Amino acid sequence: MELSASLSTISEQQPQGREGQGNTKTDLAGQSLLSSEEWLQLHGLKSNKLTLKQILSQIGFPHCEDYVTSLGRLVASRYADGLFPQFYRPEDGRVYNLTAKSELIYQFVEHLTQAVESYKQRMDWLTSRSRQIFGVILEQRITIVLDFGGMLEEELSLCQDALTMVLQEQVAHIATFNIIRVSQPPVKWQENAVPVTEQSIAAAISWVEKLPFELAVSQASCLDALLEAGNDKTIESIYYFVVGDVSEQTKGLLLQRALEIPCPVCTVSFNARGEGTIAFLKDLSAKTHSRFHAFAERTECVEIPAFAGKDGDSVITWNLRKLKGKRPPGAGVREDVFLIWREMEEACSTLAQIQRLVAEPPKSEVAPIDQVIPEIDTGNIQGTSSATNPEDTWDSKKWLQKYGLKAQKLTFYDVLADCCFRHADGVVDVKVKPEDESIQTNAETNKKTVHAKYCSRFVHAPWKDGSLVHVCITKEKCTWYSERIHTVLAQIQRRIKWLQDGSQILFGKVRDDCIYVLIDTSHSMKSKLDLVKDKIIQFIQEQLKYKRKFNFVQFDAQAVAWQEKLVEINEDNLRGAQSWVRDIQV
Repeated sequence: MELSASLSTISEQQPQGREGQGNTKTDLAGQSLLSSEEWLQLHGLKSNKLTLKQILSQIGFPHCEDYVTSLGRLVASRYADGLFPQFYRPEDGRVYNLTAKSELIYQFVEHLTQAVESYKQRMDWLTSRSRQIFGVILEQRITIVLDFGGMLEEELSLCQDALTMVLQEQVAHIATFNIIRVSQPPVKWQENAVPVTEQSIAAAISWVEKLPFELAVSQASCLDALLEAGNDKTIESIYYFVVGDVSEQTKGLLLQRALEIPCPVCTVSFNARGEGTIAFLKDLSAKTHSRFHAFAERTECVEIPAFAGKDGDSVITWNLRKLKGKRPPGAGVREDVFLIWREMEEACSTLAQIQRLVAEPPKSEVAPIDQVIPEIDTGNIQGTSSATNPEDTWDSKKWLQKYGLKAQKLTFYDVLADCCFRHADGVVDVKVKPEDESIQTNAETNKKTVHAKYCSRFVHAPWKDGSLVHVCITKEKCTWYSERIHTVLAQIQRRIKWLQDGSQILFGKVRDDCIYVLIDTSHSMKSKLDLVKDKIIQFIQEQLKYKRKFNFVQFDAQAVAWQEKLVEINEDNLRGAQSWVRDIQV
């Protein structure tokens, strides 16, 4: 398939192992100079024809019993019923008749597996090393403005390490650059942006490592540095690297003067103390049509065991500083990471649905019940386990739209549709092919006299439109229906058992996205509280993680909330809520 070559390049373009100067320029440049939007245009599901809709169009065709615009008339799929395995797509309610062999479906499973892995690698790459601290540099010609006015003395070496990493991993793969430090007057590494070479990168790193710590400079210094950067007409963008906070007196004038600079001002916040600085820098980057990035840095020193040189010379001890941290409060979600995460979630969901087509027979009126193809092992793929099965979040109404008797075409009228015929006596309309078969038109109608001589030989049944039909059911049809209905009933039984298991037994299926859970901790709950706490923790693990926001409140004589207001669903909040619930006492 054409998809193979396209998909095989995705994982190859991800940098492998620890990054540094040993990586090839091509690999890093290919990553550094692409935004997530551009990267997904090359490697996304849609561009590789791997969305669920695109895959279904390649392994089958829509089952139509409705008005077709291209034909300009109603279509009734009288001859497709029972001939094909079928797949129900709950997103739009469409049913697809499947025509592909299992070998082709296996190929799509393999391609989706590769796509999920490539998205995971891309997310790891975006959230590691210099990209975690600085974001991704997208322009070819830049100037970095260093504002150390709010920096603590012990943070200087950390900033130098971070900037060195940015220069080695990202700036080394663009065209030209310059660095300006906010001071009185501004300290410029070079008068204007210079071409990127090994020598210029090494010189810039040496310059950064020799930067001294200075006490807070005047409020106008940052304005002067930004204007100096903007005077260089050769650059495409300014990266404003701010350590600590921006003073309130400076914000208004800084925003006003930044709008006068002819190029975008991308803001990077490093160790901001308050959310006010975060909000201001986000606003500044938005108004200059650029990007914002924030990082709250923490350090951890790791002592590497001593080792001897080749010739038994003196022992060397290494101290490795790990740059660790996360986005500070108020920074929000990184859009570039969110886009990849959303694509990965869609890929995982699509993979789970396509994998089921080869793990068990698609539901059809003629598919043998024992036609089971061995399941593909996708256990190592993040997001495809049963714990993240999207169907676990469905309510019963949506679940029955896919697995109920009507959806499986196992109702009385569906089952008898292909083994009954209408009672006819007298003149009837008979559809025949047109005389000129080269013309695309409807079948022609001929009148024919029919005498109902053999009606007594068939079972009679009233049809849904009130007419009378004759039914001819074979032994094979009875056997097939018995097997199908028992399978579907067993599936429904498992669903009922699942609904009565775990957190569902206490909470049922929670449908809303913003949840408050009120917990009665009065004395009457003394004998039941441990059970309730266990079920609440199960509820967090099984259902709450799929929601948007949540909070807990315990009450007896007075109410005590876990948080002041609803909080976002994330790993830290879920873990903290579980710990809080475990500590609840009567």
